Amino acid sequence: MVSEYYERIANRGKYCPIPIAAAVGVVTVVNQIYTYNGVASVATVAKTLTADDLNEWPEPVQGEAASVNVGTVTQLAASETPTVTNSGTSYEAILDFGLPAPYAPSFQYSANGASWHGTYEVTDVYIRISVDGGATYGDAINFEGPQGIQGERGLTHRGAWSSGTTYALDDAASYDGSSWRSLQAGNLNHAPTEDAYWTILAEKGAAGAGTGDVVGPSGATANNLVAYDDSTGKLIKDIGYAIANLLLLAGRAGGQTIYGGTGAGDDLTIESTYHSTKGNICMRSTPYIDRNSVADVK
Repeated sequence: MVSEYYERIANRGKYCPIPIAAAVGVVTVVNQIYTYNGVASVATVAKTLTADDLNEWPEPVQGEAASVNVGTVTQLAASETPTVTNSGTSYEAILDFGLPAPYAPSFQYSANGASWHGTYEVTDVYIRISVDGGATYGDAINFEGPQGIQGERGLTHRGAWSSGTTYALDDAASYDGSSWRSLQAGNLNHAPTEDAYWTILAEKGAAGAGTGDVVGPSGATANNLVAYDDSTGKLIKDIGYAIANLLLLAGRAGGQTIYGGTGAGDDLTIESTYHSTKGNICMRSTPYIDRNSVADVK
């Protein structure tokens, strides 16, 4: 029951001060809020509270339960701002949401953290990411790993070894079919061998088992004859004489034959082959003897 001295706060549409606990002996002030037994009331008169006043204190009243529900969810453009609107009442709220579509992340790369481009290059060591369509980018991230350990010293190839060349440490040279590595700086006029100056890198292989070791010229004329070029039997040359220019040593129809004995006093015989049509036997380009009989030529 509401006393003639108090009324519920819900009945007053005005600002209320901080509540004070009501108790016997408390002197009330007009428009001050007092609470007792879980109920807050506003004093309408100034008086000293008694036990009877507290017995007449307003009874608690069960209010309506508020509710909040989700209404519609609408996807907005990625560049729009999210929205929330209440399509219900203050105590039965229905919240409708407008949510921007997510941006696909975009990436930029850089070799120095200052100049940026959209395509990764092998020299790039920085990356930054945008989640708002490229309008803004996050801080640059350095994805370069720590430097690796120092590798072994490499070689400097100097070609064939020369007594007049000074070789540095880790220079390489070829000598007598093998490859060698210099072990000292200032390595001058020391022919490569396993010693304090050189160590072998790749040793010359064993000679092959085959006999095909004849070496010919770098060029030749087709159908020319060849001959040995020295006494080793392994070097040949083009002698500049065509096979077509040879005399016929074996007889054939319409040709000539040259033959002789094996002894020192045997004759050398030149004759036309035995054919129904005989040719002339000539010396140089002028006919010398016009005979078809071996007996006549002797």
